Amino acid sequence: MKLSQKSQDYMHIFEFEKFSFKSLQTWLSSDYNWTISIYPCTLYLAFVILGIKYMKEKSPFQLRKQLIVWNTLQATISFVISVRIFPELFIQIVNRDFHSTFCTA
Repeated sequence: MKLSQKSQDYMHIFEFEKFSFKSLQTWLSSDYNWTISIYPCTLYLAFVILGIKYMKEKSPFQLRKQLIVWNTLQATISFVISVRIFPELFIQIVNRDFHSTFCTA
């Protein structure tokens, strides 16, 4: 059973959800831009290596309360995103087949 086009008017699109994929595609297709990722990756690797050396003789942090708050926030955000995405996913799967929903844009 296919849902009508009118049924696709089910969700409000927020301003922050509007995104120009054309500008991203243009930026990514530049021969230079992929090299920008090397700098943050190198910086991250340096922080990890130096952090391990720095913390070798230190006692571990007691972060139980902070981790509980962090994990609760992560679970809440994941739930909200799932609730937001599920109607769109459901409509796409019903109107199109599984392969064209997940494998083609």
